[in-house]
Amino acid sequence: MDILVEQLAKIIWDNTKNTSRLVGGLFKDTADEHKLISLVVPGWKFGLGRVLATLLTEEEQKTAVATLEAQLKDLRSGKLSDEPEEIKLGDGKVSISKSEMAQAFEAIHLDKKGKIIVPKYRGVTCYRRGNSLLKVNTIRMKQGMDPITELPIEVNNYGDNVVDEMRDNLLENIKKNAGARGVNNGALVVALREMFRFGASESRFQKEIFDNKRGAAQKYHTLCQLDKAYPELHIIDRIADPNDGLTSKPFDKEKVRNLLDNGASTEEVQAFIAAPNAKNAPKIMAKKDIKALAEQTPVKVGEDFLQAVLKNDINGIAKYVAHADEINAAVAEIVG
Repeated sequence: MDILVEQLAKIIWDNTKNTSRLVGGLFKDTADEHKLISLVVPGWKFGLGRVLATLLTEEEQKTAVATLEAQLKDLRSGKLSDEPEEIKLGDGKVSISKSEMAQAFEAIHLDKKGKIIVPKYRGVTCYRRGNSLLKVNTIRMKQGMDPITELPIEVNNYGDNVVDEMRDNLLENIKKNAGARGVNNGALVVALREMFRFGASESRFQKEIFDNKRGAAQKYHTLCQLDKAYPELHIIDRIADPNDGLTSKPFDKEKVRNLLDNGASTEEVQAFIAAPNAKNAPKIMAKKDIKALAEQTPVKVGEDFLQAVLKNDINGIAKYVAHADEINAAVAEIVG
């Protein structure tokens, strides 16, 4: 990785790429945002760390410029009659208007000809700090300080390796570096699902996310598998919804794996979700064991019934049903 000091205008943060914040947003509330702003106003000090960044493609650069142009247009639309935003700063407060924010934006993002400076990098980390910089610089300029125009960055060109980028984004928030907001369980499972969708293995979960804790990696990887196998149940979306009440805690890895191995029906999975710790729930024989029994049993009737279960097709046992009385009588005479 290359480490350098880069012009702030060359760095953008695309919040749609912020895997850690697909649920819950950047800030818990206004007070949380203002607390972070007050942390950054004195300057991007050593304790705020480096921005991990990746190179933008040409198409991403075009999109970034269009986004910045739209943002500037919105800021310039501010009127004197607009209510300014009041930000708590230490023991006092400071008010900033859209027109003042427009001036700060222009000082950072426009070249000498008044054109948007084309971004070169996308921030992978420091989304909260990065998104606070416009208001931070507005306050600094209003208080007679120079705006923050440069940031220390560490460049990692991920290319097509989306999972690595997601991992680094998630790890920053799990480790709770300066300016970071902890990741709750709902946000965590959504982030892990995104990594899983792009091919992250259980081993990667274990080594890169859960500090080699195998049990946690197994639990969340099987949960992602269950969510994929039964999309109609919206399992992870429900866990991420704070109003739903479903959490990841009851999803025991062995019970989930049993559901997956047995090809459980949607109704069976729904029943498990409704009562995942039901002590009296009957255990179903694994599919591989049913197949082995069907191949080994010397009883033709038994084999055909087991094959019907495996194939989910009752046509093969219709001939026995037609002679149910005779078969039952014969069985009763033989085995009592």
